[in-house]
Amino acid sequence: MLAAALSIAALAGAALAQTGPARTQAVYLPEDTGAGDWPGTYLYISRDVKVAMWIRLRDGIPEIKVRYLSMQAPETFETDWKGDASYTFSGLPGTFALRLQKRGERTIEGTWRREVADPRMGLLEEGTFSLYRTGNGRAIVMKFDKLDLEIRDRGIPRRVSLAPVGWTFWKYSKRSDALWDELPI
Repeated sequence: MLAAALSIAALAGAALAQTGPARTQAVYLPEDTGAGDWPGTYLYISRDVKVAMWIRLRDGIPEIKVRYLSMQAPETFETDWKGDASYTFSGLPGTFALRLQKRGERTIEGTWRREVADPRMGLLEEGTFSLYRTGNGRAIVMKFDKLDLEIRDRGIPRRVSLAPVGWTFWKYSKRSDALWDELPI
C-alpha cells in the first residue's frame, strides 16, 4: 500500500505541478490532411509516457488497440480491440477504457478513461478526443478536447484540467499486428 501511495503521489505531483496561476498557452497541432489510410501501428513517445496504437479496419470501420507505458510511475497496460484493459498499478486495481463513438474516413472521435480504484489513494483521468491523419499520412494526431485528472490523496480528491493536450503518433508499420517487442521503444 505504501508503494501504491508513493507511485500515485509521484504521478499527482507531476500533474499538479503543472497547475498554478491561470495562464494562456497555445498548443500547435498539425492540420488534418486526410492523407494515407488508418491501418497500421503508431507510436507516441515523450519523457512521461510511451503509447503504441494499433489501428485495423473491420468491415471498413476502424478499431483501435492501445499499449500504455508510464515513464513516471510503474503503470502499464494493453487493451483488447474493444479498448478495454484491467491491470494492477502498485498493487491497486486499475482499468482503462477507450471508447470510439464516431468512426469516419477522416476522423475518429471517442472517450478516454483511466482509473486506479482506491478510495484513499486513487486516480481518475477522463477525456474526449478526436483522431485524424496529418502530413503525408504517416502521422496521426490525438487531440484531447477535454482531459481531466482527479487524484485522491488520503481520500481527499484534487481535480485539474490537463487540456488542451495533443499527441502526434508516427506510423511505425503498415501492419496492425506489429508486436510491442518489435517497436523501437
